[in-house]
Amino acid sequence: LFNPYSIVLSVTKSTQCTSNLLYSVILFGIAEGSTVVVAIATALASYIGLFPVMLLVPTLVHRRSTALTGVAVFSIVFGGLQYMSYLVTGGSWEYLSAVYGFILTVPDYTPNIGAAWYFFSEMFSHFTVLFLSVYQVNLFLYALPLSLTFPRQTSLVTFCLLLLMAMFKPYTCVGDYLAPFAMLPIWLHLFRFLNHFYLVAVATVVLTLLWPVLWYLWVHCLNANSNFYFAITLAFVLFQSFLLSDLLFAQMRREYARKNGTEKKIIDGKDSVVTLN
Repeated sequence: LFNPYSIVLSVTKSTQCTSNLLYSVILFGIAEGSTVVVAIATALASYIGLFPVMLLVPTLVHRRSTALTGVAVFSIVFGGLQYMSYLVTGGSWEYLSAVYGFILTVPDYTPNIGAAWYFFSEMFSHFTVLFLSVYQVNLFLYALPLSLTFPRQTSLVTFCLLLLMAMFKPYTCVGDYLAPFAMLPIWLHLFRFLNHFYLVAVATVVLTLLWPVLWYLWVHCLNANSNFYFAITLAFVLFQSFLLSDLLFAQMRREYARKNGTEKKIIDGKDSVVTLN
């Protein structure tokens, strides 16, 4: 409730609150083991922003017996919403290009706290299609490998996908980071296995405070340029990637500790060193 990101989101009256509510429903469905609830909430979230469609993958992998039901429910709800939009717009499908086409083609380079705006604004126009395709596909590549690697850790994979969406979606806002940051207390049992948590925590706080400062210096005072602001956003994404990899590695270390214990074994009179490959 007192998360600074939550306060900023509420003050700005952002519609991202709706997406975060649906993310909470998805987590509730995962906790209750309900594929139908997860499918419905994912369909609603995907209708708003498209990228949340991959949040269905961890549940389908974990509950393979109900995977077809989940896909069917998702398709019915998502298709029904599209048909309702078709009727509301007077029998026209042009809204698809205006909504989802805008997300996928990234025509607006207005600066935000993501990395895409600067990346594509500085690119030669004849390379835009290629790199835009790679950039968009990159976001969807992680869902299946993570789900297969951690098939029983559906909530953890969902957290990772939410953080990846916040890091790499074209039009990122503060509210995109709220959901994964709010989930961090769930993984308190993994904190003892983290290597860089304090570094990431301090960097996140400092960079969050620098965002408005660099924006003010660039846009209002004209004492800086876009490179300064982009450096902050790039550093923020970098440290969130540290958090993501550190948390996944902590989960692997915990699973190893549960199977083999945390005591060091003596080999030839010396303490053994545990390494994970």
